[in-house]
Amino acid sequence: MCSFFNPRRTSKSRQAIAAAPAPENTNVAFSSCLPARRIDVRIISASNKDLPQLIQIKEFREDLFYRCNVIGITIPSLRQRREDIVVLANYFLTKYADLLNKRTFRFSAYVLDQMLNYPWPGNVRELENAVERMVNLTDEEEIEDIAFLDTARIQMAPNTTKFDAGRPLKEMERVAIINVLRECRFNVTESAKRLGISKPTLYKKIQGHNIPMERGFK
Repeated sequence: MCSFFNPRRTSKSRQAIAAAPAPENTNVAFSSCLPARRIDVRIISASNKDLPQLIQIKEFREDLFYRCNVIGITIPSLRQRREDIVVLANYFLTKYADLLNKRTFRFSAYVLDQMLNYPWPGNVRELENAVERMVNLTDEEEIEDIAFLDTARIQMAPNTTKFDAGRPLKEMERVAIINVLRECRFNVTESAKRLGISKPTLYKKIQGHNIPMERGFK
């Protein structure tokens, strides 16, 4: 049996029930028509909260904590075990490349460096979603673009054009790049940083979209 506690949503009455001593009789009758059967149950409980701290502020029962905490395992956040980031990222890359029939085999050194320096507040689930998103949005053998790592955290130019869903993706990308270039006074290094991509990738996109690299360009 696996039980996941959310201390702030688990009422004190439910905590009291969970903390009650287990019955000595482990024979359970599932129906009055059936004989009792012996059961053997192991409970795995998990929480993403600091339970000792919640005990101090009376949000979690101390007796329930000690009843559950027989063998405690602390799993550090992903940012605390950065050596796992590349291993997990490559695993998810293989998984989704196979699933999506993509010939995408590796990350560029730049993308790996960015992933290693990203805080990953959503832990492994966020990493998996980011890799799946990047695999979906590339047709190359090597992923060079991290613009889709977490779009909510990319610092775009404040006057970036708002797009409607009906506009072609290439047109939206071209306008976004032009806006950022203008905001950065056509400084490619700063523009690439704001867009969350490498300089070679930005140069490739500038050439592909036929964007003039002129300060007076409108």
